[in-house]
Amino acid sequence: AVYLHTDQGLYLLDFANSDISPVIDFNVAVSLSQTVVRNTGRPEVWNGMLYLPRGHALIEFHYSGSWRDISFLSQAKLPEALKVNTSSYIGAISASDQWLFIGVSTAAKNSVWAYDGEGYHYIWSVSSIGDTGQTHSLRDIQVFHDATLGLDQLHVVYDNSGTHVMKRLDYVLSDPVETTAKPYEAAGILVTPWFDAGMTDVDSVILASAIGFQDVDASETIKVETAVN
Repeated sequence: AVYLHTDQGLYLLDFANSDISPVIDFNVAVSLSQTVVRNTGRPEVWNGMLYLPRGHALIEFHYSGSWRDISFLSQAKLPEALKVNTSSYIGAISASDQWLFIGVSTAAKNSVWAYDGEGYHYIWSVSSIGDTGQTHSLRDIQVFHDATLGLDQLHVVYDNSGTHVMKRLDYVLSDPVETTAKPYEAAGILVTPWFDAGMTDVDSVILASAIGFQDVDASETIKVETAVN
């Protein structure tokens, strides 16, 4: 089957009958409270699915005809810096054998995330406004595979007030214990997905939690916090 991706939706091309059939109408499928600011990025095939970025939405399409919106911009709770507004959109997507990389642009920040089929992992970000007031907007993501290390390398392209800038991200999602050349911050914050056991309407009580760590010495501190809605 041959599909056509346009601003208005996804279409199936029937060459035998010189016909074109609508499969997904973006005007119906993408429920946005405001107008899509731009046509956002090319589609990508990953793990047997077709992924279609459109405004806040990221449509996951199966050739059987089923589809769903998996974008955390339109479907999930967000950090304050990623709150949805009229300038928020999926700016680019690209895939490796293990990950679907997603570039998100908002009024405050441009960021890159990795989707594994279940959730999103934060990779990198840059402010939407540079130190001298220039505007940054994410344009493209290219994935290169380092065969020697067996790791993905990302080339992220963003616009810097009319000039395209390329940022290379090495050793993406690698284990810093096993990748000695990978730099990492001395401190950071890990925000895990919201967990509700599929029962959002039921009042719940946290009785206990357990977390395991590796290679933590006496000079390092880990603080665990739990958020409730």
